[in-house]
Amino acid sequence: MKRIAPIRWDRLQRTWSRVVILCMTVGTIISFTVACGVSNDQANRVPTREGNIPVPTLAAFAVQPPAEVIAANPTSTLSVQETEPVQQYPTADIPVAGQTVTAVASKPSEDSDAIVRGKNLVTVCLACHSTDGSRLIGPSWLNLYGTERKLQSGETMIADEAYLMKAITDPGSEIAEGFPPSMPPFTFTPEELADIIAYIKSLNSD
Repeated sequence: MKRIAPIRWDRLQRTWSRVVILCMTVGTIISFTVACGVSNDQANRVPTREGNIPVPTLAAFAVQPPAEVIAANPTSTLSVQETEPVQQYPTADIPVAGQTVTAVASKPSEDSDAIVRGKNLVTVCLACHSTDGSRLIGPSWLNLYGTERKLQSGETMIADEAYLMKAITDPGSEIAEGFPPSMPPFTFTPEELADIIAYIKSLNSD
């Protein structure tokens, strides 16, 4: 006599759960497909006893102007809406067709940058040259540019750009009267020398 295998209830339960989940998934897909097939007109209507009534759109809730505004402007159909103020931009500097545009050099900004660069280059020099008029090992840089400088040789020089450039690169050639020849020569590029001189010029009080 053939023996019947016992029923595995746990396996039967898992199989049944999978069948239920599959049926629910198929039903959801079918419902979604039917819903997508509804026309826009039907989708925007609500069924009632009197028939389908169109669903009001957002335009129906637009803020309308007060009655007195409508009375004063009977032909106006604009709705009052809160909007951010529109930023106005000046148009005077906008060139038009055929107009010659002249480039404006940003000299103040360039001078300021040169002064900052020059100050950073002479940090070590400020141990011997003050910027407030006080006397140190070397002459003060305050109000130095453009003044007459008496040298140990008895000559008088104007502290212009040429004088300052030579005093930096070859300080032993023209020694200021009353100061020791203790400054070593420095090597800078022409651009760096221009920045240093721009910084010294900026220390003039006038």
